Amino acid sequence: MTSEIFTLFTHEERTTLTQNNRVMPNTNWLWFRVFANLGLRANGSSKASNEKLIADIKHLESFYRGGGWSNDGPSHIHQMDYYSGSFAIQVLQLLYSVLCADTDPENAAEFRKRGTLFAADFVHYFDGEGRAIPFGRSVGYRFAMIAFWSAAVYADIELPEGVSWGVVKGIVLRNLRWWQMQPDIFGAAGTLTLGLFTFIP
Repeated sequence: MTSEIFTLFTHEERTTLTQNNRVMPNTNWLWFRVFANLGLRANGSSKASNEKLIADIKHLESFYRGGGWSNDGPSHIHQMDYYSGSFAIQVLQLLYSVLCADTDPENAAEFRKRGTLFAADFVHYFDGEGRAIPFGRSVGYRFAMIAFWSAAVYADIELPEGVSWGVVKGIVLRNLRWWQMQPDIFGAAGTLTLGLFTFIP
C-alpha cells in the first residue's frame, strides 16, 4: 500500500520525503521524524535510519518533567500546553507504545505508564458540559484536546484509580457535543473556521 502511494509523487518529492538529514525544531516535531523512520523501516526502505530514530527518542526524553508530563522542548524550556499534553507528545508516546511494543518494549512500557500518570491529572481538565480548560497557545485546536483519550483507548493503558472507560467515553462525547453547539464553529461550506481564541467560555 505504502509503495503504491509513493508512485503518486515525483522523484524530487520522494527524495524529500525520505531524507533523514533535515534539521528539526527542538520540539514535539521530533516525533514526526520518529514516525517517518518507523514507516520507512516497516516498508524496508534503505532511507530508514534506526540510529536517528534511537537518537531522537533519547533526546525526547529530555522533555520529560515527571508525573506523566513533558515540556514542548528540553529541560531549559518551560512550556506546557496541549502540545506537550493531549494531542502531541502524549498521543505520540502512546501510539509508539503500541507500534513498538515488540521492537522497543522498555520505552513502550514507560510511555504507557506515563499515560496512566497523565490521565490522573488530565481528567480534571474537563467539566460536566464537555468544556476543557483553555490552556496555552494551542487551545485553538478545539476537540483535539481530547485526542489523548482516544490514544489511551488505542493503547489500552491502565487507567488511574477513579477513572473508568465509561468516564473516558463521557469526556470524549461531551467535548465533541459541546464544540458542535458553539456558534460560528463551521463556515458556510461546512468546514471548521479558524476560531482560535473566540470560543473561550
